[in-house]
Amino acid sequence: MQEYRLSPDKLYSKSFRLNHSSRSDYRALNKKEWIAAIKKIHKQHGQIFAGYLKDNLPYLYNQGVWLFGDRDKALQAAGFAPEQMRMWGFWNQAKLIRQIQTLRKRSLPLYAKYVLANHKKLFSAALRQFGSWEKALLAAGIETPRYAYGGRLKI
Repeated sequence: MQEYRLSPDKLYSKSFRLNHSSRSDYRALNKKEWIAAIKKIHKQHGQIFAGYLKDNLPYLYNQGVWLFGDRDKALQAAGFAPEQMRMWGFWNQAKLIRQIQTLRKRSLPLYAKYVLANHKKLFSAALRQFGSWEKALLAAGIETPRYAYGGRLKI
């Protein structure tokens, strides 16, 4: 493919792909048709999660990966931001800290119950990365208040 600068569409014809498919619902699509199909699905369902496509439209998911190289490149070709099309985003420590500091700058409450109710993805990612919400706040440079009485049991 690289030597002759052929795309997957040019290398294998549609009729070849149709004839050699074991699935009766298979439709061979070129890049433009795939992009139109993915946009139609997005319009009907709102999101294009990988799990949804794998479960309900596996041929469309597999063709996107095959035509464009990976799922992110396929979504970018269709005009979508891959990060927003994921059900679960990737959170590294730097991104978590920035988000926590943004909440602080906006003067939003930083206690665990509020963040869990209003920013679920941030809260669960902080627990995965740091082990607790308090440790995530400390990593972001936010001191948590220490209560003199030592908790409910010591009152």
